[in-house]
Amino acid sequence: DMSKLVKLRALRVIDCEKLRHMPVGLGNCTGLQKLDVFVAKGQSLGRTNPNNPSDSDDYEVGRLVELNRLNNLKGKLRIEVDGKWSSESEARAANLQGKEKLTALEIKFVGGSSRDNEMMLQGFQPNANLMDLWIRGYGGERIPSWIDDNDYLSNLEQITISNWRTCVFLGSFGRLRRLKLLVIVDLPNLEYIESTTTDPSALSAAPLLPSLEVLRLKSLPKWKGWSTMCASSSSGAGAIIFPRLRRIELQSVGLEIVPEEFQGLSSLQYLQIWDSDRLKGIPEWIETLTYLKELVIWDCPQLTSSPEQMVKLSNLHFERGPYSEGKQWFVG
Repeated sequence: DMSKLVKLRALRVIDCEKLRHMPVGLGNCTGLQKLDVFVAKGQSLGRTNPNNPSDSDDYEVGRLVELNRLNNLKGKLRIEVDGKWSSESEARAANLQGKEKLTALEIKFVGGSSRDNEMMLQGFQPNANLMDLWIRGYGGERIPSWIDDNDYLSNLEQITISNWRTCVFLGSFGRLRRLKLLVIVDLPNLEYIESTTTDPSALSAAPLLPSLEVLRLKSLPKWKGWSTMCASSSSGAGAIIFPRLRRIELQSVGLEIVPEEFQGLSSLQYLQIWDSDRLKGIPEWIETLTYLKELVIWDCPQLTSSPEQMVKLSNLHFERGPYSEGKQWFVG
């Protein structure tokens, strides 16, 4: 029972892989400023096990409501979610919207159905001051409304999304004006990052991700491009998206050619592509990326065009990689 530790300021939870729930009374530690991890177990926890009394239904378990009054938390909080949940209100009970001092939030789903995941993520709406957001292991098909609300998440600078099992689109967060880093890893069904149908003529007034500096995409076997709108727009679309993007890293993506929306990226300095079995060509417009300093292509066995053909890139030095058949190239 932690209810008497009212002056507790920090609780560090490190390398506790078998931790199944949080202690009862944690919610009384209203002065708590640092909490690394909160383990949230749903109804699947409540099964009686005669060999382990802590598994019984009447065993006291710290629920998400323990987080409700911990509004002095600072820095980063990770919430691990598992089990079956009855309603979205269980997630809302954590009162993440009231934690205005949190700058980073990680939500990690380690189990539960698609419905449970969707319900809980919707209820985990963070405070609008949040700067860094990680969401891992999400099994839902729908994106919560607060992710699509660009005005609400206007302070976000970093987003990391990994191991989403079913999503084909990630929503419409392309107008996050302060986002600097976007990392998307291991989404086997993702086709387009954004599902927007915005009129291309509106992009010049409100460019996509105007502050984005680094884009990292990995293990996206079905990925086709940023959005259906960008993919079908006229050449040179890159001039109206990602105006500050300087680094793109693509690993194990399903592309056959570098997306057209990357054309005209005036600030791009580094383009790296690894382990992409379907990549067949590098478009000629790569030559127009005048600030490009480094082009790395590694382990793309179907690639037929060579960086050596890009004679207009006089400011680049080409250096063939250590393996045969020209499958690995370093340009820089």
